[in-house]
Amino acid sequence: MEGHVRSALVALSSPGANPGAINTANDTLMNYEEQCADAYVLYLASLSTSSPSSLRLSSVLVLKAAVKRRWKDKGRGKPGQMRVFLDETTKAHVRSCLISVSLTGRLPCGDTTNLAMRSTEAFGAEQLEIIQDSPLQTNVAALTATIARMDLPTRFQELIPTLVSSLSQTPGSQEGPTTMQEQVFRAIRLNVLTTLESVLAEVSTKRLLIDRKYRNSIAVAHLGQIYQCGMLPSLRHLDVRLRADRRNQFDLDQMMKYSMLSTRVVAYLLGSSFVKLSDGATLSLVDQVILTIQSFIGQWLPVVIAESVAAEEIDLLKELLKLQMQLVVDTQVTHPMEFGRFLGGFLAMFYTTLVTLLCDRTVTLRNSEITVVLLQFLTNVVGCGQYANAYQVKHELEGVFTAESVQTLARLMLHLFAIHSQVSIETEEDVIRWDNDPEGFFHWEQQQSSDENLASAAQNCFLALAESPLFGGVVFPILLSTLSNVASLKTAVDVEPRNGEQSVNGTDLLPLGSVPDWPIEDIKSELVFQWDVVLTAAGLLASTLEGCNSFCFASWFRNVLSGCIIKLLRCSDDQTKSRPVLLRRLIWLLSCNAAHLDMTPSPSPIELVASTLASNQDMCLRLTSVQCLDALIPMCEENPALLQTLAESTVPCLYKTLEDSDHHESRSMCLDLIANLVSYVGAVGGELSSSTLNIIVSPLRFIFDSATAEHLLLRRNVLAIISSVATFIGREQVKLLYPLALPLLHDCLADQTNLFMEEEALQAWSVVSQEINPRATSYFYLVIETILRAYPVDGGSLLLHSDVLQMFIRACASNHFGGQDCDPDRVIVLYLAALARVFLSDPRVMDTLLPVVQLASGTFHRENLVDLYLAKFQVAGNGAHGLMLQKLYMMFLLSIPMSHSHQTTNEVLENCTYILRNRKDSLLPYSVGHDEEDNIIDLGDYDVLVAQHMQA
Repeated sequence: MEGHVRSALVALSSPGANPGAINTANDTLMNYEEQCADAYVLYLASLSTSSPSSLRLSSVLVLKAAVKRRWKDKGRGKPGQMRVFLDETTKAHVRSCLISVSLTGRLPCGDTTNLAMRSTEAFGAEQLEIIQDSPLQTNVAALTATIARMDLPTRFQELIPTLVSSLSQTPGSQEGPTTMQEQVFRAIRLNVLTTLESVLAEVSTKRLLIDRKYRNSIAVAHLGQIYQCGMLPSLRHLDVRLRADRRNQFDLDQMMKYSMLSTRVVAYLLGSSFVKLSDGATLSLVDQVILTIQSFIGQWLPVVIAESVAAEEIDLLKELLKLQMQLVVDTQVTHPMEFGRFLGGFLAMFYTTLVTLLCDRTVTLRNSEITVVLLQFLTNVVGCGQYANAYQVKHELEGVFTAESVQTLARLMLHLFAIHSQVSIETEEDVIRWDNDPEGFFHWEQQQSSDENLASAAQNCFLALAESPLFGGVVFPILLSTLSNVASLKTAVDVEPRNGEQSVNGTDLLPLGSVPDWPIEDIKSELVFQWDVVLTAAGLLASTLEGCNSFCFASWFRNVLSGCIIKLLRCSDDQTKSRPVLLRRLIWLLSCNAAHLDMTPSPSPIELVASTLASNQDMCLRLTSVQCLDALIPMCEENPALLQTLAESTVPCLYKTLEDSDHHESRSMCLDLIANLVSYVGAVGGELSSSTLNIIVSPLRFIFDSATAEHLLLRRNVLAIISSVATFIGREQVKLLYPLALPLLHDCLADQTNLFMEEEALQAWSVVSQEINPRATSYFYLVIETILRAYPVDGGSLLLHSDVLQMFIRACASNHFGGQDCDPDRVIVLYLAALARVFLSDPRVMDTLLPVVQLASGTFHRENLVDLYLAKFQVAGNGAHGLMLQKLYMMFLLSIPMSHSHQTTNEVLENCTYILRNRKDSLLPYSVGHDEEDNIIDLGDYDVLVAQHMQA
């Protein structure tokens, strides 16, 4: 079998292997794993120095997959399936082999302890090849981390101490890869740091208390060694080599790798255990680590921004600095108060660096990733509510953020909002995105993250400043003053159309003014983009801005914005080839302020938005309008006529927008809006004509059939529209939907691959069917009876809250009064049986449903329900389980107060006699037991008696 396993590994490692050979090799290995654990020994044996590198890598990859399958029973697989897992002896051998391959480049032989001390023994060329094999060592580290996640902290506890000891045994200074021993030391250090990073990354995701305590223990025990033997020397050597006149590029790259890996390792330890490390003896160590990072960033961040080092070194150094800065950001946001003692130094340094960057737009764009991290830090600091009540930290914040500096920073943030919209060489790709693919631009902008996008990070920072209790009073006057510049806004509206004739001279009309060293290539475009920025800020702060200094959005819309939108709409016919920046932003602003708008003026805001859905409009604008309409519809509940007009005019436009779009998200938005429109029109008592309803439902079959592959989820939207229409037209006309709805529901429910649509399909089925055929009631009753037998009280509560019992009572009342469309007697007797079970189990339910049920044909009281039970007594006895139903009827009638007439009482007793007479078995004598000593009567437990009969 050993030969078969090795042949399979060779087949998997061969670059020219065909799929058939790969499948055969996989089957061979899987079968051998099921039979014997020796397969893992053979995988490890292939890591020996005598094996070719491709076979070693293939063995590690196969072992990684096998470990995930066989290391630990995770309760997966088919019930009753027997699976083979590794025993503890094999697991221990796997662990020792992986550590040995990383530290010594060979498999262990003899004693497997103290591998850290033995890693400095003489190495051969084959071992050096293994420990320098980057793909192999990366996968060995990943496999070790996978095992560590499953074992730690109860097993494999020697892993991290062994790795850290190996790191401390590595010499701290080497001039270059000139001897084999020096190369060995460098390779071991790289492998140790790589493995440590992978292990800590896996362990840091575990959330149990024992895992947190373990992370605290390893941080306290090993941070000092990792810092002294890993991070500190690597940063020092990197600093020396960067300052040297002559640099060895290979040596410099190695130092960069060491520094990045050690920074990541320290970041994991600080991130999970910063509070624990800040107590006791490790407090000074944390200070050393943070101050070392602060010193390195302070020295080299200005160098990177000024590009004072060689071009080939800029990217690596920038990546290292970003890692260190991200460490600071993550530590501050996770442990704000504990980080407070370091806040002053980093705040001053980062704020100064940010202002320096923003003085030159070109430099800002060139260092956008660093700028994003700086903005994240400032956002987190300004937005931290705990700092507002901490005197020392508050004092440091006010020392950096004076009123003048906050104003400057806020204006710079506003300029950054649109930095990817303006024309420049650096952002050419972003500029043409809207022109080439308006729909793609819409979704791209929606998905931007403040962790990656400079404009999004600037928006977060501006919001933090505006909402801060310390600085909000400085920021809001800037925004309100800008919004009051109506002349500038109207000028921007005049120049946005492609053929706008309005001239703009100078920068006086720019709402934000100009920034030194930020060149303005086109004053008209700059005016439009700046107003886009200002309106974006107003939308982001919509809820906070309302009422601030008597600002009223409804009044502002009525007096200013409505005229701007109307003017832009008149010019929109000629704008099909240009970006409607302002018009789109104004529509978006309405969606942000939907709760503050007044829908009574004519034309109303919702009518203006609906007019932008014309097919000749820009697709990005149309999708923004769809988004806005979805927000505005709930605000029209008091105006049914407006909603009705809106539905009739926009549904064709929405289907046209769906037809013109390519993205699944765009089509889903359009269908969702149609469903919401129909639902709201019905909810407020509005009317829709038959022609409008036909327009709504007629494309649904085609959309459903065309929704395949990545668009498959659109079928859920189709079902939602069917449910909305069925609810709107009511029981009388819902049968008109059967030719469309029933085939679609069959397609959804008959195929097991459509489980993701099950909820929507069942909802549509419930709304479309609305009434149960009398023949189907018996099957439906079996479900109800099963629920009530298993859960007498909870089942009744469930049926009550889902309106099933209310439906039963209304049906019974309709039958009692002889309604034209009432259910037949064979249905009513089943409803009465279910009600009897519920009332006997929990009499409070009867008080909830009765005493009065009001129908058009009369008022149904409790006495009417008693009469109905008596009237249907004989009908209930006609079925196969007739006697059981009759017994339930009488048990219920006997359990309620006898408030009815003497004649009714006689009828109840006669029916009880009838039940007793027709029992197939003899009645047990009912006797009262007497205690012989105390002559005490043991009363029968009526509740138990009732429960026993109900289970019959």
